[in-house]
Amino acid sequence: MITESEAGEIIYDLCRNFGVEIHLLPNMPHEEVKSERIIIITNGEKSSTYWMNRIIKINWCVPDVEGEAFTPSIKKAEKALTSLYYGKGYYNDIFYRFKKESSDTAANAEMRCHYANLTIMFQTLNTK
Repeated sequence: MITESEAGEIIYDLCRNFGVEIHLLPNMPHEEVKSERIIIITNGEKSSTYWMNRIIKINWCVPDVEGEAFTPSIKKAEKALTSLYYGKGYYNDIFYRFKKESSDTAANAEMRCHYANLTIMFQTLNTK
């Protein structure tokens, strides 16, 4: 079985190709965003007959410019995240797959950034 933290690490490794600072929750800075960063949030698991399901959120944060969203960078982030819409592989001989659940953009006034959000369903075979 792939644990929640291992699922986050798999997505972390896939995000390295983007060349942006990456953090796994809860190890993320909570101050104003001054440069682009990716935050990966893994949520609990739900099992079904055949699959162990996890929701993973990938937030690509882009600092605001003069209090406004920097649209070219947000669009670039959205486009880059499309490479994570679908995937599959093996981790320690356990098959996993993931697919896009949703994507959108949002703002965080406190951190002075806008972000592209990708929510994926990460699944591993239920071998219990």
